[in-house]
Amino acid sequence: MREFIPENLVRIRTMRGFTARRLSLLLKKNPSYINSIENGKVSVSIKSIHSLSNILKISPEYFFIPQETNIHLFELLFIIERLNDNNIIILLKLAEALYQNEIKDIK
Repeated sequence: MREFIPENLVRIRTMRGFTARRLSLLLKKNPSYINSIENGKVSVSIKSIHSLSNILKISPEYFFIPQETNIHLFELLFIIERLNDNNIIILLKLAEALYQNEIKDIK
């Protein structure tokens, strides 16, 4: 089983514009609850992971993405989640074109 990565909560919370205190209160927990999770002082429950995911409007999987993952890729995933199907198709075509140009540059 993969581990919950507290640093990802910090990233996601910050990107979404939440303070640790506000997020704690939205979870109906004591004001320092999120800080305690982010600092590794307490373990986060499955129920809290799902509640956090709902509040932050993300998949619970984001809390388990390894730190080695490129931060820009992490941010791109947030943007893609909010796109409609047509824009996702356009983005996919753009990504394929950029990839093909990189291959040509290498040769």
